[in-house]
Amino acid sequence: MTDRINGARTAAALRPTGLNPKLRRPVLLLAAAAAAAAVFLLLGRLGQDRPAQLLCSLAAALAVAQWADLVRCLRGMRARAAAGAARRGQGPALVAVSMVCSVLVLWGLAANLVEPLYGVFRYAYGPVLAGAAVLLFLLPALRGAAGRLAAFLAMGRFRRALFLAGTLALFLTVQVRIASAVRIPPGWDAGFILDSAQRLATGSVDVLTEPYFPSFPNNILTTLLLAGWFKLVMLCGVSDLLLAGVVLNCLALSLGALLTYLVASRAANETVAVMTLPFSFAFLVLSPWIMVPYSDTLGLVFPILLVYLWLLQRQLRSPVGAVCVWAAIGLTSFVGYSIKPTVIFVPVAAVGAVLLMRKRPPRTWLRALAAAAVAGGAFLGSSYAYTTAVDSSDLFAFDLADNKDAFPPTHYLKLGAQTQEGPYNTWYGAYNDADLHETSATAPEDRFEQGLDAYADRVQAMGLPGYVTFLSEKLTWIVGDGSFFLWGEGLAKDWPFVAEDDFSRYIQSYYGFEQEHYGLLVGFWQAAWLVLLVLLAAPLFLRSPRLYATPLIVMRVALLGLLVFLLLFEGRSRYLYLYLPLIIVLAAATVGGAFGAPQGRAPRRHSGLMRHSPGTAGSNRWRRQQDPVSMEYGGEPEPGNHHYPALS
Repeated sequence: MTDRINGARTAAALRPTGLNPKLRRPVLLLAAAAAAAAVFLLLGRLGQDRPAQLLCSLAAALAVAQWADLVRCLRGMRARAAAGAARRGQGPALVAVSMVCSVLVLWGLAANLVEPLYGVFRYAYGPVLAGAAVLLFLLPALRGAAGRLAAFLAMGRFRRALFLAGTLALFLTVQVRIASAVRIPPGWDAGFILDSAQRLATGSVDVLTEPYFPSFPNNILTTLLLAGWFKLVMLCGVSDLLLAGVVLNCLALSLGALLTYLVASRAANETVAVMTLPFSFAFLVLSPWIMVPYSDTLGLVFPILLVYLWLLQRQLRSPVGAVCVWAAIGLTSFVGYSIKPTVIFVPVAAVGAVLLMRKRPPRTWLRALAAAAVAGGAFLGSSYAYTTAVDSSDLFAFDLADNKDAFPPTHYLKLGAQTQEGPYNTWYGAYNDADLHETSATAPEDRFEQGLDAYADRVQAMGLPGYVTFLSEKLTWIVGDGSFFLWGEGLAKDWPFVAEDDFSRYIQSYYGFEQEHYGLLVGFWQAAWLVLLVLLAAPLFLRSPRLYATPLIVMRVALLGLLVFLLLFEGRSRYLYLYLPLIIVLAAATVGGAFGAPQGRAPRRHSGLMRHSPGTAGSNRWRRQQDPVSMEYGGEPEPGNHHYPALS
C-alpha cells in the first residue's frame, strides 16, 4: 500500500499542475518561445555572433518544451541505478575495467570544454557548444521516434528487410555523389598505396621495388585489395581508378553503417538500432575521410564485424556452427589486423571479458578456451597462408617471411612521446619527419633498442608529473577533433579537386579546406562528436544495468584498449575513426538505457515469436524466447544462461 501511495505521489509530482490539459501544450509553446527570445536578446547584448544566438535560443526552447520528459528521465535514471547493481551478470572487475573507458572519455571531454585543443582547423567554439546542446535536447524526441519506427518494422516480416535495403541504397547513393565530387589524389601514405595499386592493376609494373613496403609491410594487404578491386572494375570498362577507389570506400562505409545497425539490434534492441542511423549518417555517410580509400575507412568494417560475429556465436546451439563462427572470427581478426593493427583490440576484449567474469562452472571455461583456441588457430593459419601467398606472388622485391626492415613498435612508441607545434596549439604524439629519418638511418637490427632508448629519454626529460600532464594533453587533443584530423595528413589540402561541374563545386565548398561552407560542416561534426562523447561518458553516472550488458562492456573494453594504445604510441584523432561504429552503438545504447524500455507492444525479433504486450502473461513466454543478448540489455539473464560455446 505504501509503495502504491508513493508511486502515485511521484506520478503526480511529475505531472504539470494547475493547467487545463487542453491549455498545457499552447502554454508550453509560448513559454518555449519566450525563453528562446530572452536567450537570443541576452546573447545579442553580450556580443555573441548570430549562429550562437540561434542555436542557444533553440536549446533553451527545447529545454522548456521538454522539461517534464527531462524530469522523468532523471528520476528514472536514479531508480534504475539503485536497482541495477544486483542484476548485473558480470563481476565487479569487468565492470570497473569498462568504466575506465568512460573515465578517459569524460576527462578528454571536460578538458575540451574548458580549453579545447585543435587540429588543423579551429572551429567556432560558441556555436559548436550551442549546437551540441540542441542535439542533446533532441535525444528524447529521437528516442520516441526510434521506438515508433521499431514497432512499425516489427509488424511485418519483410518490413525490416525492405527498410534496411532502402536505407543502405540511400546511404550509398549520397556517399557516391559526395565522394565523386570531392575525390582528390590523397598524397602521403594513402596516395603511395593508391598509386602502387593502380600500377599493379594496369600492369605498368610487375614488381614493386620501393623501400616503403619493407619498412611498412602492414600496408601490403590494403595495396593488394585495391589492386584486385581495380582489376575488377577495369573488366567492367571503368578507367577512372581514383573514382573506383572512392566508390570502394563508400561500399566499406555503407557496410559499416549496416553492421552498426545489426550489432545494435543484437546487443540491445531494435529501437537502439534505429537510433544509430542519424549518427551513422553524420559520420559514415557524410564521412570526413570519404575521399581517401585508406586503412582507416576500408578497415572500419572489421571491428564492428568482429563484434557481430561474437554476438552471433552467443546464440548458436550447434557446436559445429559455433566452431565455424569462431574460425571466422580468427580469419576476420587477421584480415583486419593486416589492414589496421588496432583491430586486434576487439578479439582481445572478448577474451579478456571471460577472464574477468564471475566464477563459472569448469565446463563453461573449457568451452571458452576451446573457442579461443579455434579463433587463435584460424588467425595463425591465415597469417601463414597470407605470408606464403605474398612471397610466392613475386609482386614485391623482398621476402615478407624474412623481412628485417620493418619499423619496430618502439618507433611508434618514440613518436608517441614527442610534441610539435600546430597552427593553433601543440600537437601530441603525431607523425614526425625527424623521427622517421632517424629510424630509417638506424641499422635494422638496432632500431628496436634505439626507439626504446629515445622513448625512455623523452619520458625521463619530462619527469613523472610532466609525463602525466603530457598524457592528459594528448588525450585531450586526440579525442577533441570531430573532423578526425581531416586535411591534416600530407599536403592534399593544397591540391585542386578533380570534379569541376557546378554541383560538385557546391559540395566542395563544404569539404574543401577553409572553403566557404567548410566551417559549417566541421562545426556540425564537432557538435555531433561532443554529443557522442557525452553519451560515452554517461554510464559513469547513469549506472543502469542496461548499459552494463556484456556486449556493451566488451565494446567499451575494446575502445579502452585503443585509447590506451594511442596514449602511449603515435596517435591522432584519425585513428579513432576505425572504431566509430562501436562508438555509435555505445552512444545509442546509452540513449536507450537512459530513457527506459520502449512502451507498448514488444517488437518481434524473429518469425514465430509470440506478440504480447509487456505485463501480460504471454509477454513472459515472449521474453523467454528472446535471444539472450537482447534479453541481457532489457534485463540481465541468469549467469551462465548462454549457448554453446559462449566466450562471454
